[in-house]
Amino acid sequence: MFQTALGRLGSAVIAPSESLDLHVFIDAGGRSNSRRVWGGLALLNARELSWIDAELSQLRALLPEALNQSGELKGKNVPTQIAKDAGLRFRQENRRILFWANWYPEFDGPELIETRRQLSQFLADLRPNATHLERSEIEAWHTDMRDYFDGLLPVNGHKVISIVAHLSWLFGEIARVNLGPQLRSAHVVIDEENLPTPELTNRFLTGFVAAGLQAAGMSFRRTGGCFRRLDSGGCHVTMDASAKSDEHAGLQYADILLQVVQRQLPGFTRKGNGTAT
Repeated sequence: MFQTALGRLGSAVIAPSESLDLHVFIDAGGRSNSRRVWGGLALLNARELSWIDAELSQLRALLPEALNQSGELKGKNVPTQIAKDAGLRFRQENRRILFWANWYPEFDGPELIETRRQLSQFLADLRPNATHLERSEIEAWHTDMRDYFDGLLPVNGHKVISIVAHLSWLFGEIARVNLGPQLRSAHVVIDEENLPTPELTNRFLTGFVAAGLQAAGMSFRRTGGCFRRLDSGGCHVTMDASAKSDEHAGLQYADILLQVVQRQLPGFTRKGNGTAT
């Protein structure tokens, strides 16, 4: 497994509890179903979202030939040095933006096998408290999640496990810098991976993200409602696992940075301009 990161989310200044909004954008590179590089861009609050929007607008103006017909800036069309500069800029300006990448080269690699085993065991062992007033609703959610994961084809199971493993690193980083208690909400956007049943995929990954952030210190008052079949409030985690990259500046920026990583890894085709496919 290859792993790299650039930037920061933590700060010496501690914000009030439940006051920050986390935004996460996930993209994958590579055409093979088993040889995928996963990149993530995490940032805090609307201020950093606006900064990404402004930076992407400047890159579009600089590279009009790199735009596709819809006006989207594709990372594969961005020269390596410009892509590197895009990553260095948010670090130099001390933004609260973090980019990280993971490469899982083998479907049956040890990291993914262990993650798959742990997740399958976790889903099999889920049991609501016998005295919980919403026991039937929680149990129905548990059943939905087990059936969803068990019913995935191998190629889609690999994608879901890769996403879970990729996000797990972020949760560890959030815990390390003690950011969890400061989070008010989390919004995760994943570039379209053609996963089945989008609604169930979103619910499955929402539950995983809520559990991971809760373990990292995010208040149960903000995550507890995510473990229900029906929306009864109390879930401040949103998930879009089939997002269109041309609608999200964060996905396009993550794609640009991911190209820098991808071009350094073995097994990816390189065109004449240095782009990787």
